[in-house]
Amino acid sequence: MAALVSCSGPERAIGGGPGVKEAAVEVSGPASSVTAGLADPAQGSAGTADPARGSAGTTDPAAEDAVEAELWTKALALARSLDDRQLAAQVLMAGTDGTEQVPPWMKDIFAEAPPGAVMLFSYNVAGNTDRIAFFLAELKETVAEKSLVPFIAVDHEGGSVNRFARLTGSFPPPLFYGEEAEKTGGEAALGKVYGDARRAAGELKALGITMNLAPVAEILTDDNRVFLGDRSYGGDSAFSGEAASLFVLAMREEGIASAAKHFPGHGGSDPH
Repeated sequence: MAALVSCSGPERAIGGGPGVKEAAVEVSGPASSVTAGLADPAQGSAGTADPARGSAGTTDPAAEDAVEAELWTKALALARSLDDRQLAAQVLMAGTDGTEQVPPWMKDIFAEAPPGAVMLFSYNVAGNTDRIAFFLAELKETVAEKSLVPFIAVDHEGGSVNRFARLTGSFPPPLFYGEEAEKTGGEAALGKVYGDARRAAGELKALGITMNLAPVAEILTDDNRVFLGDRSYGGDSAFSGEAASLFVLAMREEGIASAAKHFPGHGGSDPH
């Protein structure tokens, strides 16, 4: 099970600035056949829509190749529109101060080196959903004035790793689903993975989040058990792969990019 992440970049005006380009992410790739029988919360019907797939969840290679070629063309056009400094800053993911407004000193930093992504932590969350949505909109516009609209990223794995716990619903940690698979079978547990992730993705989208630094795709071992704890889907590599892929698919269907982690894996020490 693999997910292919590509970038497209339609132009659109933001905050009155004509021609500001926004990078959009489309994730394609083989998804578990279990999705063919899952109810789509947004559509109220079985299955999920995908222009590169048939109704039974099968893959059309020709359609995927055409989509991939179009995305590469758009991505190259975006890259060629940036100077060297802007291109270099695209590989940066920065944090930011502020909760309801972007502080002036952060605006100065982002003007000097507009990052490709901004990562949020729990200390950025204050007030209600309207206030955080305003903050994120200002954050995107601040960076876009000098470059592209950045990804707004957050760790939203489930369980205790939920930066926006005060603003979003909770869902179980990954290990819960692995344990459910042992009790009730893999198909039922995978259905819960997809359903919970899809609801979480909708909540993130409503706030203005565009990238989720999840899921944890590492299998649980004796070496990493102390560090990962319940953040892994468990020790079954087949189930973990299926679960991680469905998590990515659910995020993708709400327009949220995913970053599976941790590559290439680690032992019991904290890699941070």
